[in-house]
Amino acid sequence: MDGIVSALGNLKTGIDDLLKQLESLKNIEIISLTQLPTYEESLNALKKSIGTLYDIFIHDIPYQHQLRLVLIKTIEIEINSLNKIFEDFTKWHKNITGNSCCYLVRIKTLFFQKPSTLEKKLNSSFDKMKPIIKDMIDLENDILGSAKRIQHPILKRAWINVGGNQLNDNDISATMLIQSLYVMLKKEENGNLKKEDYCKKMIENFVRYIDTLAGTPPDARISIEELCSINITPENSASVKGLLGITKQPDEEISKDIIVNDDLNILINNSHEILEKSHRGYGCDWPSKIACEFVVPNSVNPELSLCGVMVKCNAIDQGFGGTGHAQVRYQVNNDVSIPGFSVWRDKVLDGIYNFTITPDKVKVGDTVKIWLCCPPWSGWSLKLKSIHSKVLFA
Repeated sequence: MDGIVSALGNLKTGIDDLLKQLESLKNIEIISLTQLPTYEESLNALKKSIGTLYDIFIHDIPYQHQLRLVLIKTIEIEINSLNKIFEDFTKWHKNITGNSCCYLVRIKTLFFQKPSTLEKKLNSSFDKMKPIIKDMIDLENDILGSAKRIQHPILKRAWINVGGNQLNDNDISATMLIQSLYVMLKKEENGNLKKEDYCKKMIENFVRYIDTLAGTPPDARISIEELCSINITPENSASVKGLLGITKQPDEEISKDIIVNDDLNILINNSHEILEKSHRGYGCDWPSKIACEFVVPNSVNPELSLCGVMVKCNAIDQGFGGTGHAQVRYQVNNDVSIPGFSVWRDKVLDGIYNFTITPDKVKVGDTVKIWLCCPPWSGWSLKLKSIHSKVLFA
């Protein structure tokens, strides 16, 4: 009798265990249909986040974030462990449900790794995911801050390297961005810039151009909105040189004058019509007028590359009331016109303004038009008294 009771007890235990394994199989099926897609999506998001930080740290860790590398390595260990569980489950699921697997393989799989054990591992992996995601969110906010909103990789690194990068930061000084880009360029060239002053000038011109992109007058503050206006291309997103539109650092500078009528005295006021529809941003719908146009000439030396076109203007506004709004713009071929400068008679007392059309905006043979744009308000006017241009090669 005791033997029968014992056999029945063992059979009952076996059936209970089988039911438990079948329940685990059912739960695993539910997990595979509901939780695994979220699990995979979370891993992909973590991979993207770590990739973003990797792209920053690979160019030397910003000094203020060096200790964060320890946390990143810890997260990497946890993710590798979770990936191992996910790979084991994929292999297990394939052996159980795959049409090509024989019964012997399925039985062997169930024997060496019970569904209940696998279910516990999967549930445990989901529990581990939550703090990892929280750590990565905190890490991104701490390291990237408001730079998360900047898409261009070079400009994002330049912003982060500035240092003061809180989540609510929306702009930085133009001077700090210039310094950051200059340091990055020098590092690209292993600390050797053949013409440091000229490299600084190219960066200053580029940052000055960015300062015109948000639809407001230039204010020597570079906003995230302005940085996000820079299109991302394979050429301009790999290096600071590419961002500036050059393929090699300048080692000598050669200029060539562009013949433009020097004595213009062209006047525009608030009553002029809007002639050009290709203007964008602040002042795009103001009265406008072409002051002059010229073609960018080639260099006599085919070994030299175009590094930009410098334009020097003598301009004044109406001389009373408000100032800082009347604009001189440039247009390359039929592209959108771009602000070169705004007239500030209280800041630029001699009325001499300089701007550079960077080599990513212009090439040899292009036609450049200089536009005057006057505010439509009563009494406002803009006069371009003279203009001189030269093309730079290096």
